[in-house]
Amino acid sequence: MSNINSVEINAPLEPSGSISYSDNGKPVVMVVDDNESMLQTLKYILNDEGYSVRLFSNGNAAIESFNEGIHTVILDIIMPEINGFKVFEEMKKINPYCPIIFQTGFVEKQNRDDIRKNFRPYAYVIKGQDPDQLLDTLAGAVEYYKNFQEKLALNEELNGLNIKLTQKTQDLRLANVDYQNLNQTLKETVERQVKEIVRKEEILARLIEIGNIINSNLDLNKILAIVMKISKSIMNAEACSIVLFDETDNNLVHKVVLKKGGKIFKESLELSGEKGIIGWAIHRKESVIIDDVYNDSRFDGKYDEIEGFVTKTMLCIPFKVKEGILGIAQVINKKDNKDFDDNDKDIFSILCSQIALAVKNARLFEEVNRAKEEKEKENIILKDRLMEKCAFKNIVIKSRKMEDLLEMVKKVTDAPYSVLITGESGTGKELIAKSLHYNSPWREGPFNALNCAAVPKDLIESELFGYEKGAFTGALQQKPGLFELSNEGSLFLDEIGDMSLQSQAKILRVLQEKELQRVGGRELIKVNVRILAATNKNLLEEIKKGAFREDLYYRLNVVSIQMPPLRERREDIPLLVDHFLNESNRDMNKHISGLPSGIMETFMSYNWPGNIRELKNTIERVVTLSVDGESISEDSLPGEMRSTGSFVYNKKYKAQGNMYLAQKQLEKDMITDALERSSNNKSKAAALLGISRKVLYEKMEARGIGLAQK
Repeated sequence: MSNINSVEINAPLEPSGSISYSDNGKPVVMVVDDNESMLQTLKYILNDEGYSVRLFSNGNAAIESFNEGIHTVILDIIMPEINGFKVFEEMKKINPYCPIIFQTGFVEKQNRDDIRKNFRPYAYVIKGQDPDQLLDTLAGAVEYYKNFQEKLALNEELNGLNIKLTQKTQDLRLANVDYQNLNQTLKETVERQVKEIVRKEEILARLIEIGNIINSNLDLNKILAIVMKISKSIMNAEACSIVLFDETDNNLVHKVVLKKGGKIFKESLELSGEKGIIGWAIHRKESVIIDDVYNDSRFDGKYDEIEGFVTKTMLCIPFKVKEGILGIAQVINKKDNKDFDDNDKDIFSILCSQIALAVKNARLFEEVNRAKEEKEKENIILKDRLMEKCAFKNIVIKSRKMEDLLEMVKKVTDAPYSVLITGESGTGKELIAKSLHYNSPWREGPFNALNCAAVPKDLIESELFGYEKGAFTGALQQKPGLFELSNEGSLFLDEIGDMSLQSQAKILRVLQEKELQRVGGRELIKVNVRILAATNKNLLEEIKKGAFREDLYYRLNVVSIQMPPLRERREDIPLLVDHFLNESNRDMNKHISGLPSGIMETFMSYNWPGNIRELKNTIERVVTLSVDGESISEDSLPGEMRSTGSFVYNKKYKAQGNMYLAQKQLEKDMITDALERSSNNKSKAAALLGISRKVLYEKMEARGIGLAQK
């Protein structure tokens, strides 16, 4: 592996070997992993999510470059030279507050609970699992660190206020020593200072109260109303208001106005962003104290259009956040005819920093809600399109076999029983399953699918039944399974013949009792799910071999639908070609006309071992390689289809005996030939056969083909 000390996204390497970093306002994430592939994968994922990424394959280099400008660290544990635990300890010495996420599959020597207990990382994420989990964890860590920095700044301001208070108290003590003969004067001074201390203690208590309000509520108007009421009391003012800046039309809009007497008015008073004292403060990003507003040329009299109120004095503080100015808060007319001073400005500035954070969070919450609503609308549209696509009238068929099959499907759509769909890979079993769902009374419910062959055997139960928090290492929260998520809808179990016997037994119980238990749970959960299962295996043969439960077979096989291979429904090929050609033309923005007669003859005579899936992929290849507006040439076809090669290739797979024996011999011959053509490379052989590497290994073992090759 090449040594990558550090790589900054969009930042070129300097000749000296050092790196120039610039986060351009983006959160900075450091990724430390000795796996270059993992580094590059995370680089593109995090770049797409808007992060500025610093990549390190060496722990020592990461420690040297670690600083307070890093928002979050994603750290591997097992690395050469220095492991992740040592890197974690050294980074915590530099900045103990930066959240560090362990991302690793390491479980042999020490379980993850011990790691969390001994090192206390921000989170522990399993490497290679769901990237959305990592992104959600990362987003939380970045937001946590940003909030921590903002609160730290607030604490520094509070500490500054305490230092001023301590200094004043110290001055008072010195005065007591130096001017003992001024007892009466000193007594009055002490009394004033005590009152000020009490007042500041009350202010600190109110600031804490405001912080609690902000942290427990996301309703912006409610927060502003409560905060302004408290602010009016703290600042001893007659009225308070908050004005938010609307960047779209450069206007200022009053969101809350608190008048004398405590009466709250919700106004939509629009003011020019360039006029008035508020406009001046926002434009210059400065606080301002005005002792006599009517003698100040910047004052906009429109404020006093609110009946029964006259503005005399004013203190304005802008809401500053990293992204800019959100608006401004103001207190008006200090009571007892006094003027606002710098002490008032310091206190109100602390308060406004909290309000600014509340406004920012509330707006983000509103944006999330809007995005959620838009997503829900998109989901409805996509569901409608899917229902239209799966309508019986839109299924492309012409052959008598498929017409009879479709009539069979129509008869069972309303039946509440399980349906078993069999047939070779690529024959359209999932399309039939979706048609059964979206043309049935369950169409308003969810449709979920699980490829049983693609999920590891030790994880399939968690996927189907869900799990409770703490059920196993890594179960950080409760998760519902597909049975729960499919309640009042349909669950499509593809390649069910590859499921373990233990999982089959649990599925059988759900089908019989219509209830389940999550992994690690005790609660019985009622579910009403229609099961649609599919397989390319002969389940009766699997039952004889002890690989499939007979009772589950008869529970699933209430209605059986056998999908014919494409070679047995060749009259459908021209319709399918036109359908896929139109789809691919739309995808590629091309205008490729129908296939020439010679190529269509090749399509009609080809054996299509990959069935409809292979046909679709072939059409996509043809459209991709063909020049827009020109006719399709034979050169754009896959090699096995050109000229008569395809006939030779298929004719040599012949066997004696019944169909089952012929199928076994066909698979064995095709696998052996694919291994020879790929020089025994399993991945390439699987690609030639149109199956996964896992399925290839299973078929090699079943057919007695040696696995000793590379």
